Amino acid sequence: MSIPPPLPSSTANWHWKNKNITRWSTEWFERELTTITINGDDENEVVSVSKVTEVDGDVELGQRKSKLITIYDCKVVLQWAGTASDGTEVNGTLTIPEVSHEITLDNLSDYAYSWSLSTASSPAVDKLFSLAKSRLPAALEAKFAAFPVAIIDIHGKDLTVSGQPSRVGTPAPGTST
Repeated sequence: MSIPPPLPSSTANWHWKNKNITRWSTEWFERELTTITINGDDENEVVSVSKVTEVDGDVELGQRKSKLITIYDCKVVLQWAGTASDGTEVNGTLTIPEVSHEITLDNLSDYAYSWSLSTASSPAVDKLFSLAKSRLPAALEAKFAAFPVAIIDIHGKDLTVSGQPSRVGTPAPGTST
């Protein structure tokens, strides 16, 4: 019995393959979005993403006709926090109802943001809230743009079949002992 020759990589990668990476994606959003910090015009003003509280949806990496395709549509809810110019600690919640391939890569629509403020209103708090609403979206969208790149970099190798035979760990056919 002989080992059949490996399929050319173009043929081996032709048919649909999918890998569900929803759990990994939740961890990615929790890790990456919490690195965002924005400084205001006043030296004491700062706003940051303090916690990602929910990532709801599906994330997959697919392959068809030798092309890797990111497939995702998630609702992301996060807590943001900051310090107003008068030293007041400010907190709120931000919901992005759709973080998807269609928005990030295809630009079929814009991101929608639903903001809430947990801290009592004052002039300094309202100014910081305006800062969050005006500057956090650009920082978030930069992270969202990095998301499909990270998906392919981390998981693309799991779907793509190389043209080289890979028999590591697989016993070769032969006689039994």
